[in-house]
Amino acid sequence: MVKIATLCLNRTEGAKDVHVVTFGDPRVFDLTASKIYNDALQETTIRVLNTYKIQCQQCYLVHLVMLMWVHN
Repeated sequence: MVKIATLCLNRTEGAKDVHVVTFGDPRVFDLTASKIYNDALQETTIRVLNTYKIQCQQCYLVHLVMLMWVHN
């Protein structure tokens, strides 16, 4: 919700000095909206994740597989 509200403030009210920090929030945008958000607010957004969440574990496993593939 905070990312949607922040993007709305940025686009409709012209809020430029906005910083966003989220803890374990789900992804809320599709690819198009994500690009718009990133273009406007990526530099002032921090997304903190728990390393035991499924999505982090999947990313870690993909990273390990890629490392094994590169080194073999």
